Amino acid sequence: MSNESIRVVIRKPFHPMLKQLSEQLNIDDYGELVNYILLEFQRRGGDFSESVEMPSKKVESSLANKLAAMF
Repeated sequence: MSNESIRVVIRKPFHPMLKQLSEQLNIDDYGELVNYILLEFQRRGGDFSESVEMPSKKVESSLANKLAAMF
């Protein structure tokens, strides 16, 4: 297992959603929260196989809706 890290920047419109989820799950490390979100997405059979054109407000909204539906 690798201990490699990847730095990411979360867009400001997603901050309230992450903050709310971190409070609900009692996870105060946002890196761990993002790891949790990715693991849940994977566990629930999610995939990114649909064609997605970035950047797009429609895609961002769709991704936010998919993430919100997970919880």
